[in-house]
Amino acid sequence: MINLKFNNNPPSFSGTKQFFKFLYTIWIVVAFYTVFYGLMQAYVACLAVAIGTFILSPLNIYFEKLKFRQTSRHLFLLSCNFYIYVTSLGFGHSVRIEYYFLPAILIPIVVFDSTDRKNIFFGALIPIFCWVLTQYAGAEFIPQEWIFTPQSPNLFITINFLGAYSIGGVFMLIFANTINEQKSSLITSAKMSSLGEMASGIAHEINNPLSVILMKSLQIKSHLNKENINKDQIIEELIKIENTTKRIAKIIKGLKSFSRNSDKDPLQKVNVNDIINDTLELCSEKLKSKSINLEKNTSFNPTISCQPIQISQVFMNLVQNSIDAIEKHELPWIKITTQQDSDKVKIYFTDSGLGISDDVVEKMMQPFYTTKDIGKGTGLGLSITKGIIEDHNGEFYYDKTNPNTTFVVTLPIAIESKQMAIEGK
Repeated sequence: MINLKFNNNPPSFSGTKQFFKFLYTIWIVVAFYTVFYGLMQAYVACLAVAIGTFILSPLNIYFEKLKFRQTSRHLFLLSCNFYIYVTSLGFGHSVRIEYYFLPAILIPIVVFDSTDRKNIFFGALIPIFCWVLTQYAGAEFIPQEWIFTPQSPNLFITINFLGAYSIGGVFMLIFANTINEQKSSLITSAKMSSLGEMASGIAHEINNPLSVILMKSLQIKSHLNKENINKDQIIEELIKIENTTKRIAKIIKGLKSFSRNSDKDPLQKVNVNDIINDTLELCSEKLKSKSINLEKNTSFNPTISCQPIQISQVFMNLVQNSIDAIEKHELPWIKITTQQDSDKVKIYFTDSGLGISDDVVEKMMQPFYTTKDIGKGTGLGLSITKGIIEDHNGEFYYDKTNPNTTFVVTLPIAIESKQMAIEGK
């Protein structure tokens, strides 16, 4: 039994476990600064951290564990900005602690879901509001003897600028990493969607050879019960069983490879036709059941440097899209052609469709745009396909010049194939 495991929920830094790590990290860094401020007798700054550490952070954890995530995140934003605001007043604006309001603007994008625009916008306004307060309000409430002004303020200004810049960079890296994880999860979801749509055909693809194995086994059993055993005939039946078993193993191997996460796979040098053929193994039965004629003109078979499973995902998406588009045609057909274009290979996926309207062409590469019925398409296939091909230094586009619906994948040829093409081998 093949177990296709995948996560339906895209990863997010806003998960409770990740949020706790972020919260602890922030307050460990702040605590380090507090020791520094305490040695300098900057007591107002120390007071701000004490309030954050012993009152606000425990409340954060309490609300988070009670599943009041919005309350917890808002309180976290307020506590971070409160610390910067009070610390700035405690230094009398002399060391520009206000620089830390800049990375504080970025905190909402890593503690809220990327789709939660209202909370992200609200969270970004808090540091702006607090910065205005530091300029025009608050200092009169603090006794002058509490305000600490260091002897070398320029040194502190430089340290705070570099610190704010570094923290802002870390926030952006965290956000970029989260986006990449979400992209990877979407690719996996789209891959599983493609397999789900092919599931009935794949089951039939495996059931047919299993039936052949059962039939051949019964025939061998029948032969063995005869007095005159024909060894040649039995060997012939066993060879058929062996070949059929290999076919099932090939299908299962394709399924296992196709279903796993291949993002971190090293680049491999693979023949284009091998990827095309392995992909078609998974959808050949569906093509037969829909009476779709498949034609391959793949005499040009160069080697490309790629992640084969991802390229197979591209080919699967394109074949599946063609099946969905033409399955109700009177004489449906799909044609796959490979051609050399200088140091690149062009793979054309053409079907019996009569093209795509200009307004759809303009939007179809956008994520989540689909013309399929609700529940049938994710709207991710073409956008993911484009991303995978561009990651392989290739091109993916719709060919408007062809009267039939045609998508083109262009990929660089590996060095060995280039040399062979030059030598005419």
